[in-house]
Amino acid sequence: MLVLTRTGKAYSIAIRDIPLTPRHSKGTAIASLLPNPEAILTQFVLTPETQGRDLILLTQQGRIKRLPLGEFTNLTGRGLTAAKLKEDDELQLALLAKPNDQMILAASGGRMLRFELNDDQLPIQNRTTQGLQAMRVGKQERSSAVWQSIALPASFC
Repeated sequence: MLVLTRTGKAYSIAIRDIPLTPRHSKGTAIASLLPNPEAILTQFVLTPETQGRDLILLTQQGRIKRLPLGEFTNLTGRGLTAAKLKEDDELQLALLAKPNDQMILAASGGRMLRFELNDDQLPIQNRTTQGLQAMRVGKQERSSAVWQSIALPASFC
């Protein structure tokens, strides 16, 4: 399982490391399984179906980044930096996508941006970059949502 934190770190947790608990219990907090407990953004179970997909990261300040999911296999226990963030920024959203998917970004002020996921619109980057400025957000605004849809026929666009 791939776990992403709001600070941009990625950790790998083996399913076998999650303690078995009775059905009636409260369960185990994922943060307690990390070497440095942090606020969790999301988690993905990596299966053969997720191979060939890209990880899309969006920050509160409107930066977006596309990483190949293959970079997150065989992580060490310390984890690694998935996104280099400024001091006053944090990851807002993360999702898995395929090339040619339609992406729609939204800001809290109501503005939206739609684009096709390809190397021209959003190139694949390495882990140490901050990402591209996808949307300029005002001081009172933040990026608030990403929607993903399947590749649409040209007649719909």
